[in-house]
Amino acid sequence: MRPKERIPIFLDKLDWEILAERWGIDIKLFNHIRSRSGTIKPSFIRYWKKSPDLRFGQILINFGILSDSLKIWCDEENDILDDQNVLPREYLLWGRCYDADMNPLPKIEWILIKDMSTDHIKAILRDVKNNKMGCKSNYLKAFKEEIKLRNE
Repeated sequence: MRPKERIPIFLDKLDWEILAERWGIDIKLFNHIRSRSGTIKPSFIRYWKKSPDLRFGQILINFGILSDSLKIWCDEENDILDDQNVLPREYLLWGRCYDADMNPLPKIEWILIKDMSTDHIKAILRDVKNNKMGCKSNYLKAFKEEIKLRNE
């Protein structure tokens, strides 16, 4: 399940004009979910947070704002932000389940890669290398880039 914590991050980083061009739609269609000041209407955010596994395009289609389109329905927020040159460290969330001493946390803590400790990132990379855990390739790439960025 996708974390609902990604929603405000995605909406904050999103370039609406580039997305409208990507999807081949009129940018004015987004006015259905944005106020005149450009903020997202609370009702839209509430709905999405109640169904966090849905992608942004799926929510817009379900709201009746956009016509059904496989391209839009399947478009992942990560891919949208990647195409807008947003660095993964700015939007990828890691679910932390244990504290530094490996004690289980009462609930998952979602943290941006840029906010993770270097030791935590190195431990993940080590555990993946030693086949103690699995990790999606986009996260592995982002972790390695983060270590390089920190010069460690």
